[in-house]
Amino acid sequence: MPAGTTPVVSNITPQFTKSFGTTFGTAVPINLAALGVNVSFVSGTGAINTYQTCYAATLTLSTSPTSLNLTSGALTQPDGTAAVFADIVCMVMRNNGTAGQTVTVGGGSNAMSTIWGATGTEKILPGANNYMLKLAPFVTGFVVTASTADILTVVAASGTPTLDIVLLGH
Repeated sequence: MPAGTTPVVSNITPQFTKSFGTTFGTAVPINLAALGVNVSFVSGTGAINTYQTCYAATLTLSTSPTSLNLTSGALTQPDGTAAVFADIVCMVMRNNGTAGQTVTVGGGSNAMSTIWGATGTEKILPGANNYMLKLAPFVTGFVVTASTADILTVVAASGTPTLDIVLLGH
């Protein structure tokens, strides 16, 4: 986190509320009570439950894959700086689509293989309460390797559903 910035809190609840200001920093409570999960992340490195990089967005998908490069600097953090990940400690996604608009996550070229393997994928069914949650709240999370395992691919089975996504990492 850049020196002199003020903290912003992001809340991810079963209703998937996310609020960001112009910067981020202190606590990021993740409260998925319906799943019995309650983990809080704080800004920092070198300890469990910390993050220093944050990406949050609502993406409009299509049947053509959307590739998010986690190391190129093309993604931006809430404070406008580049989001460049070395690892992911928390990944939350919600498919806001309707019937038939299943979202597939993973796979593709240079896939982030530490979660699904080199060719593995996961599906998120459409609906307000259908989430995908990946947690690795350790000193090092799911490793992202530039040029070989740094692409997070998402694609819709049909239509143009929106996908809420929050990534926390280092």
